[in-house]
Amino acid sequence: MMMEITTESKLLILTAVAAESDQLISALHQPQTIQCGHLTVYTGLIDSQNLAIACCGIGKAAAAAATVLLINKFTLSHVLMVGCAGAYLEGGLTVGDIAIASDEIMGDEGVLTSNGFLDMEQLGFAIVQCGEQRFFNRFPTTDTMVERFNAVLTPYAQQHSLQCKTGSFVTVSTCSGTALIGQQLYQRTQGIIENMEGAAVAQMCAQYQIPFSELRVISNMVEDRNMDQWDLTGAMTRAQHAALQVIHCFTAEKE
Repeated sequence: MMMEITTESKLLILTAVAAESDQLISALHQPQTIQCGHLTVYTGLIDSQNLAIACCGIGKAAAAAATVLLINKFTLSHVLMVGCAGAYLEGGLTVGDIAIASDEIMGDEGVLTSNGFLDMEQLGFAIVQCGEQRFFNRFPTTDTMVERFNAVLTPYAQQHSLQCKTGSFVTVSTCSGTALIGQQLYQRTQGIIENMEGAAVAQMCAQYQIPFSELRVISNMVEDRNMDQWDLTGAMTRAQHAALQVIHCFTAEKE
């Protein structure tokens, strides 16, 4: 049985887990709940913007599956990924800071050889091809949204004695639990943070030609694992506050 497609265009906000979206859901006006396959989707309005909010689950497979399911259920104007992340020591961010994705990188896809890592472009295999456009390990975000997010979130961060920085995000299946592994990934990608879902969502958006953006707040540094220095709860809360600050950017996009 085919799913009925809802025709009213919506901004989709995706998070990996419920704790990254509960405040966003609470902020919805005229909220409704829709079951979409295995996903519970919350719809409503914030700042006159029609929204759909869902938790995709942890990891690339869950994120990609959820994204495609929702693309085929809703008419989406944009996809925004929101959550927490680990910051590479060399990337210039610390716990609590805000990161905006300039692009998303598949950090694992390729071949690890005795002479180093070969990515998909070096191997000659595109992960996504849309007409003449080929995407290898890197997937784009929407430039205009990066600019708008920066304009809003830089002063917001400064008000809270935090930083806001734009850079490449790296998506991995195995998070870096040592400073050495983090340093190697940073040197290979020049990414500022790592996460477990973003590039998979960006890949599906590239495949279906839907604009994609992503923001995350730093919960931990990518160093020798020390959870006493983490702030997952604070990062999840701050990420949602940041998302609420930028929702009006999407309303402006429609005007």
